[in-house]
Amino acid sequence: MKYLFAGLLLLAAVAAFNLNTHTRTASIPANNYPVRAVYIDRMIYWYGMNVAANLGLPGYATLHNYNYIIFAFWSCNNNPEDVALVWQNISMYVGDTNPWGSTD
Repeated sequence: MKYLFAGLLLLAAVAAFNLNTHTRTASIPANNYPVRAVYIDRMIYWYGMNVAANLGLPGYATLHNYNYIIFAFWSCNNNPEDVALVWQNISMYVGDTNPWGSTD
């Protein structure tokens, strides 16, 4: 019984030593810049180049400090909905004035 106790005590000491000496690294590196995010849930314009402005595209939207733009909603079980659907099918919403070509 005392050998079992001594073995468990030794095992616990080795485990504690390994936890203290192991350097953990994150799987996702930290940002070296501030995160400024905006969430787009509703659009005012639904056709033409104003759609690009509504989506926050640089060069079309008013100047902003956002470096992450989150579109509502991307569904796991179905197709995109709401603003995410506009992004997926941008050529349909921009129409004939589309400067990016006919593909999405």
